[in-house]
Amino acid sequence: MTERLELNGKTAKEARDAFKGRLKLDKRNRPKAERGFWQRNDRLAIGALELQIPKNIEVDIEQDGRCCFAKTRCPVCGYPIKQKGTRYCAACGQSIRWPE
Repeated sequence: MTERLELNGKTAKEARDAFKGRLKLDKRNRPKAERGFWQRNDRLAIGALELQIPKNIEVDIEQDGRCCFAKTRCPVCGYPIKQKGTRYCAACGQSIRWPE
């Protein structure tokens, strides 16, 4: 089951790429005095959208002689994720993709 966040018909990845393209065009189209304000806003939007693009969870396998343990953690901040199926990291908000 894959859930897609849509913004005006665009996925989070497409919207992020649109903002990145706008940052490149911004240098040519806006007066220098206004650029900083809009670029900060665009970078903030890009950061928020990147958190909505699911990343694969990281799994570490540990052994202690007799048993194997799988420890899962956020791919961005490394926060331990203990409950299978958790959709977002509690520490940084990154969207999580679990293996099927």
